[in-house]
Amino acid sequence: ATAGGQPLAVEKLDKNTWRVRHPKQGNFQVSYGVYAYELSVRTSYIDADHGFALGSSIFMYPAGYKDLSSQVTVQPAAGWNTVSTALRPATGMQKFTYQSASYDELADSPIEIGTQKVLNFTANNTPHQMAMFGPFNADEPRLLADMKRVTEEAQRVVGQNPLDHYLFIVHNTEAGGGGLEHLYSTTLGARPGTYANEVAYKNFMRLVAHEYFHLWNVKRIRPIALGPFDYDHENYTHMLW
Repeated sequence: ATAGGQPLAVEKLDKNTWRVRHPKQGNFQVSYGVYAYELSVRTSYIDADHGFALGSSIFMYPAGYKDLSSQVTVQPAAGWNTVSTALRPATGMQKFTYQSASYDELADSPIEIGTQKVLNFTANNTPHQMAMFGPFNADEPRLLADMKRVTEEAQRVVGQNPLDHYLFIVHNTEAGGGGLEHLYSTTLGARPGTYANEVAYKNFMRLVAHEYFHLWNVKRIRPIALGPFDYDHENYTHMLW
């Protein structure tokens, strides 16, 4: 931690909380490193090919101020020219700067960075994107047509469209699989050959439908409030798998 180029005292209070001793007036900077080398839909990852930032495992927040808005600037590595996230671009700021209304939004909006191919389609007048990392051999017109059918059918079943944009981040790797829903996006894992194998392709589309439907089921249709979220402690449960 520094202020005006001068180091500040930092005290670790517990395993995920630090106190910075700083002047009451003025700004200060904090830099830190995180482990990001487990590629899955639920963990952050970076290597020479791409980066995937899952906000809850990357970003800090000031204690007691989760409701503050924030801005994030991504600085891609040399040769990386694409950033994909459901966060909105910050108005009047440098390229690859995004804004969130709260820490909850920041934590629930993963960011893909690299050279991923971006595919676009519209469902019920709402722009949708697919950020495709890794090799994939797909009939792109068919893929986009099927994505449109699945997303529009979900909206038809519920009878409501809560979106003005949506992002699918797809990691195409040999160990790919699984999915995790987010506020206005989802992360999916698939194998490169998924799209050329009819059985695997239909299973992928089922995964798309499952994760997309969480826009309503759990996110908006639920018996109790979703939150406030506890980022400070492990949340043990017997109800997952």
